[in-house]
Amino acid sequence: MKTTQKTSKLSSESWTGFLFVSPMLLGLFLFTIIPILFMVVLAFANWNIVTGLNWKSITWVGMDNFTQLFEDGDFLQAIRNNFYFILSVPVTLVVALGLAILINGYVAAKSFFKIIFFLPYISSIVAVATVWQVMFHPSKGPVNEFLRAIGFQNPPSWIADPSTALMSMAMIYIWISIGFSMIIYLAGLQNIPQDLYEAAEIDGAGLWGSFGTSPFLCYRQQRFS
Repeated sequence: MKTTQKTSKLSSESWTGFLFVSPMLLGLFLFTIIPILFMVVLAFANWNIVTGLNWKSITWVGMDNFTQLFEDGDFLQAIRNNFYFILSVPVTLVVALGLAILINGYVAAKSFFKIIFFLPYISSIVAVATVWQVMFHPSKGPVNEFLRAIGFQNPPSWIADPSTALMSMAMIYIWISIGFSMIIYLAGLQNIPQDLYEAAEIDGAGLWGSFGTSPFLCYRQQRFS
């Protein structure tokens, strides 16, 4: 009897939970899963969108679309640009980790610096684009004015030059993303008890050893406690 009541209660809770998540599941199915499946189908076909969703207007071409795609110079250039841009991600993580260590251990006003570094991440993309458009102005921008002041006769044109535009966008991405990654690292560093650092120092660990050992000890303490 108790088993039947427990099973009935679990079934009722399951249906209630499903009812609450059903709008999200419906949106996921309509706006994500179906378009992805339709895209996979169209990848092997030619379809004139003007004719509407008419299966008779779809011509199956097999791998011809992919063959043309990988023979397109613009597509290959886009792949190379994406690969180079992805390199900004590890740079962001390394710089954010360095800032988190610096703020966590050597800065007094931690909350102030956390807000300052996090502001670009939550700022409007329009405002960010406007600020950096002014900063990277080829002739009157503060960046090039500074470079001329320290001796650079012909500073780069940054966004205005195709050869430096990708690097400029990577720099802007790093500037925007540092704050979010730094907050995550700071949360992890501040979760490590101070006595673990003291134990590592007593054992003779230096700065680098304390950085590597204390998180490991913290993990062991949480894992086996």
